[in-house]
Amino acid sequence: MKKHEVFTIILMIILLITTFNQGSTIHELRNTINHQSHQISALQNGVQGIYGSVNNSLSNWERENRWLHSSKNIISSISNDGNDMEVIVSWQFNELRNDEEVYLMVGEKINTSEYKWEKIKVDTDNQLHFDKTLTLPLRGDYKFDTIAENTEGSRLAELGTVELYRSLKERFQVHGNIHARPDNKAQIFVDLFVEGFKYFYHQNELSDSFISKLEIESVFVEVYLDGQLVKNFDLLEETAEKGHRELEKQMAGYPTDFMHIYQNLEVEELPSGTLSAIVKITDGLGEIYELPLR
Repeated sequence: MKKHEVFTIILMIILLITTFNQGSTIHELRNTINHQSHQISALQNGVQGIYGSVNNSLSNWERENRWLHSSKNIISSISNDGNDMEVIVSWQFNELRNDEEVYLMVGEKINTSEYKWEKIKVDTDNQLHFDKTLTLPLRGDYKFDTIAENTEGSRLAELGTVELYRSLKERFQVHGNIHARPDNKAQIFVDLFVEGFKYFYHQNELSDSFISKLEIESVFVEVYLDGQLVKNFDLLEETAEKGHRELEKQMAGYPTDFMHIYQNLEVEELPSGTLSAIVKITDGLGEIYELPLR
């Protein structure tokens, strides 16, 4: 056997031994990594268990030690003329300090972020549960707080809101578009959906007599050219003639104030300019709701 052959064999043996050793090292390293991964997973599970236990303990502590236990606002009735509503504000404390006097704060919303407040003292009689019946204008949205005061200071808790009037406006959904044509005409598509208020407003039970006042009495589409009124459509009349209207009277199980109208309207002999439209809805309360057509 020649020298270079012997050398080649020896070199191959060395390479095989080296490869075997490296494979063993890699296998041991993989086992170590897997073991550490299991340890990390176990540690994560332990941390999550501790977090859950601490979170539950804090929640229980907060429930037992917070000042206000519970609160509820109920619209008990609506006046026959639909102008006023009777609201019962109820709340319960977990505790009261010595000589604390309790007040109900009634805030009437006057803009998006500001309230006009009235402070009403309530009789404690060493009780922790309070009820206050209020007669408030229906056309308003309200926020309620409670304050307890003594010589050491005061503290406040929020009691929630009654936003019936805002909800009356939000039950309407209007979609559509205006398309000006080159022949001095405009095509207007209106899709109006009025949700049944008993389904829409879940916060309180409302009387059937009040719901009946929410039925839609008129719907008009006002078309403007450069800000000037150029056409006024009676949408109920249009749909009575052309169809495309669904009412509860033909759909069993829907509330009487439910409505869905979709209609194509056309305006003729229009000069060029910027077109816009407003949908004006009047209900049995005499309230007029204006919704821009988008």
